[in-house]
Amino acid sequence: MIESVATIVIRTSPDEVFRFIAHRDNFPKWASAVSGTRIVISSEGPFGDGTLIQHTQVVSRVSHFEINQGFETDTIRIGFPSRLLVKHMHDLFQFAPVEQGTQVTLTTQIEPAPLLKPFGHLIAKRAGRIGQTLLERLKTLLEHKQ
Repeated sequence: MIESVATIVIRTSPDEVFRFIAHRDNFPKWASAVSGTRIVISSEGPFGDGTLIQHTQVVSRVSHFEINQGFETDTIRIGFPSRLLVKHMHDLFQFAPVEQGTQVTLTTQIEPAPLLKPFGHLIAKRAGRIGQTLLERLKTLLEHKQ
């Protein structure tokens, strides 16, 4: 398993950060910042445990949803040809109050397909850059909204 961690401080409360992220219409605005591909919440109801998120050929499910604290996503389906590269992905979003606002941490775990295992350090580096870009987009959206 390959792991990367990205973190950022956003100048607003954990409640505001969490409310923004967990709003169905906002999630795609910041989560598609890197790939430029469309992200769709493909399940009904409020964002929370069981919510399905579709990103191109990958479908993830939200779990361990804790208000103002965080949530996790796990891939439940990876389409072809992506599944030739990645077997599984897990993201953990955590929110913690700090003096300046909210520290948001994104921990990504990737289980690469056997073909990519020798390139684990490069995958971790790229995942870290993607995670940091996502968090910077989130920060921009939240801080400029006020």
